[in-house]
Amino acid sequence: MEKIYYSRRIEGAYIPGIIHNGDYFHVQLSVYEDGVVDCWHAVDLKGFREEIDRGWVVPRVPCNKPFSVHGIGRFEIQEAGWIYDNDSFYERVVNIVKQMNPDLKNLHEIQKNERINERYTFTAAPGTPYREEGKLIKKIVDGSQQMTVYRKDNRLYITGLSVYGDKHFRIGMEDDRLFSLEEITDMIKADILYSYPVGGEWLYMPDLGNVKVCLLTNPIAKEERIKEIEQWCVRTAGEDDAAQRCIKAYHDYLEWPTEQKRERLKQLYLAVPEHERMYLGDMDVKDSDYIRIIYYPQRKREV
Repeated sequence: MEKIYYSRRIEGAYIPGIIHNGDYFHVQLSVYEDGVVDCWHAVDLKGFREEIDRGWVVPRVPCNKPFSVHGIGRFEIQEAGWIYDNDSFYERVVNIVKQMNPDLKNLHEIQKNERINERYTFTAAPGTPYREEGKLIKKIVDGSQQMTVYRKDNRLYITGLSVYGDKHFRIGMEDDRLFSLEEITDMIKADILYSYPVGGEWLYMPDLGNVKVCLLTNPIAKEERIKEIEQWCVRTAGEDDAAQRCIKAYHDYLEWPTEQKRERLKQLYLAVPEHERMYLGDMDVKDSDYIRIIYYPQRKREV
């Protein structure tokens, strides 16, 4: 008898939230129809209430505290207007579950053998953005998402930017409208996407709150941001991005070093966004050996 299995898709939705882990971090919480919530680890609804009560998930950030948005920057909040307190934020999540599962049937309860350190958690349940294509026969196109700052109607909004396997993009605040890579690139150049607040501008976070901030980190240069988005698009489409090609070229050079291979490695290294080059090596050496080969080839490799 042949063993078989089938996979069930659990529908869910992203909602903005805040993780308090030293600093405060803007996140997209994954909320699913079975009551599971991913907040850097997965919890059921009971566990999610516990994470709010212990201050791991919070609905607001105190003024004068650092607030980070992954891929965007680290800010200090000067003024703020928040929508939720602990109770209303929990109810917000429960209501999201009810929208997908009105009778709250078949809710997942995380059992003891799924917990980590006796907490109601199991490893993770990150969401996969997708869109449907076609009329009679629906095709699912998977994607991935990161955060962006979007300038619209003279305001700055923190919202999601998704790219799909067919290389189309969607901006969270623009419903189902799709954008090409060229359109996204043009918006970056025009300071519409990945814009930064200046002169006391407020950042608007739909369904979370509004904050007046000052930037604590250097913004990523536009040309490097464009490289990042281009490589992200390629990677999501299942193709090798510049970093993957660079790593292959690095190992090829180490196996049989030639000047031609070193020049190819240099070109691929420069194609990797500057702020992502540190990930070409491990957390200790980062990209130091790439720099040695490209710019100081006479230096011996440390092993």
